[in-house]
Amino acid sequence: MLEVLIKRGVASLLDEDRIGSEEILKRVWLENRAPSELRELPRDFYVRARLSMVGGDQRSVRIYAQQLRELAQLRLRKILTLLAVNPGIADSRDFLDKLTIEEEELVKSIAPIIREFLNAVVGLQ
Repeated sequence: MLEVLIKRGVASLLDEDRIGSEEILKRVWLENRAPSELRELPRDFYVRARLSMVGGDQRSVRIYAQQLRELAQLRLRKILTLLAVNPGIADSRDFLDKLTIEEEELVKSIAPIIREFLNAVVGLQ
C-alpha cells in the first residue's frame, strides 16, 4: 500500500529509511567476501529497498533492481546451501536472525521439503 501512496505523491520515505544503491553494492561485496558465511540483513531490508526504487527514472531503477537481484540471488545460494547441509538450521534463532522477512518465510517453507527429501534418500520415511 505504501508503494501506491509513494507513486501518487501522497507519502514518501524518510531519508534514514531509504536504501541506496551504494548500500546494496556494499552488502553484495560483504556477502562475496565470506562465501560460506551468511551476513545479517535488517528484517525489512528488501521492503525498504523496493520502496526506495519508487519514483526513480527508468535507467536508475533498472540498475538498482539488478543490484538488488544480485544480492538476493547471492544470499539465496548461501541459504539453500546451508539448508542442504543441515536442514535443522531452520530451527536456529541465530540463523533466522540473519534473515530478512522474505528469506525467513522461504526457509520455513523449504526446510521441511529438504528434510523430507534427505530422509527419503536414506530410507528414513
